[in-house]
Amino acid sequence: MNMRLIIIIALFFLATETCYGQKNESYSALPESIVKREIAFFVKAASGMLIDSSLLLTEIKLSRCSNDFVIFESGNLIALDKLISIYSKPVNLNSITLTDKGKLWGISEDLPTTQISEVRFLHYKYQLLLADSAISGLYNPKFCINPKKNNKIGEATSTNCKAYQSKDKRRVYIYMLNGEGAEQYEVTWIINESNYYGRVIDKVML
Repeated sequence: MNMRLIIIIALFFLATETCYGQKNESYSALPESIVKREIAFFVKAASGMLIDSSLLLTEIKLSRCSNDFVIFESGNLIALDKLISIYSKPVNLNSITLTDKGKLWGISEDLPTTQISEVRFLHYKYQLLLADSAISGLYNPKFCINPKKNNKIGEATSTNCKAYQSKDKRRVYIYMLNGEGAEQYEVTWIINESNYYGRVIDKVML
């Protein structure tokens, strides 16, 4: 093993330890609000907490997914109301720097192979491409579970990715469960009033 690879591995472990110790993006750090109460419906970090049954979320239908993307759509045959897409790309180890310290998720003993490359929210009135800061540090994303073989359009048999809309249609939540084993983590991106509101990330305790 060459010295460069040893340094990269060391940086990954250091960053991972720091990441799982940080609280600023966790569910527990969210201020008490309607956003926190709605997220409690689906995140594992809120397991065991009291759910506000007066708040209802509508799930946005899964359209397609494969090993490197997932797409959700709502609307009808006449018009598309919303389209949400998440894509991944191969990891470029040369792009990882010390500035990533404390922001690496899904890292295990092995170097990651993929990372989130794009999250896009298309509304019939506007479009949002989430900034790099919204997708930074998110490695080993998981899209389809047992994707159908030889299906070019990527129809899924099952997925842990979800998309939800609030009852008043003002907020959209995009959820993923990524990583494997002890390095599983969940991430939720929040779209509020046509703007990117933030993300919530927590390690999943097995």
